[in-house]
Amino acid sequence: MLAAFFSLVGCAIQGFACLFELAPLVVLGGAQYLSVFKVEQLQALAYMFLKLYSQAYSIALVFFGFFCLLIGYLIFKSTFLPRILGVLMVFAGLGWLTFLSPPLGAKYLYPYILAAANFLRLVVARVGRILNLLFSSVNGPSNVGRIIIRRLRRLHRLPNAKTPT
Repeated sequence: MLAAFFSLVGCAIQGFACLFELAPLVVLGGAQYLSVFKVEQLQALAYMFLKLYSQAYSIALVFFGFFCLLIGYLIFKSTFLPRILGVLMVFAGLGWLTFLSPPLGAKYLYPYILAAANFLRLVVARVGRILNLLFSSVNGPSNVGRIIIRRLRRLHRLPNAKTPT
């Protein structure tokens, strides 16, 4: 429940941050009521909105870091999914939590942490969970998993071992 809360709050913050991304379009749109400001003032205001978007996005990433930590812990404690997926999700969450310390995370480690966290979160952990649920559930492989196994056996001419039903 706590993980769902962190995910929901992170999504809400990112949704609110999108307003800061649209605000420069309004400010620089050339509306009549903005003619009282100088061009430099409007450009500074637009830049400020873009900086606010960056800050709000970093705050949302911290919430997603806590979400990944909690989901990784739950996967690790679960007997339903492999523990390595939980460990990888925890590492991804730790990567997102580097945004708590802007001097460390944003200046020095940002490109490396972002690449590693995206790789671990999207490719390894999520794809691993999908494949695990597809091919090994409580009652054996799902119907889609059985079809894929049969086609792979035909393709590679493997011996026909009995799959549990």
